[in-house]
Amino acid sequence: MRDDNSMQLNKVLVIGLRQLGLPVAKYVKEKGFEAYGFDANIKATFIVSGPKRWQG
Repeated sequence: MRDDNSMQLNKVLVIGLRQLGLPVAKYVKEKGFEAYGFDANIKATFIVSGPKRWQG
């Protein structure tokens, strides 16, 4: 059952930005979502998320 007052989510986190992850992250960003990416390779992370510090 879906509640009409449900919260809409607009953030997407993609883990692993290689052959599949990076194109997916770019696609969801183009569709209007806030896309964040994480990869063991820090350079790939900056491509999607921008040079922002992680706040955990």
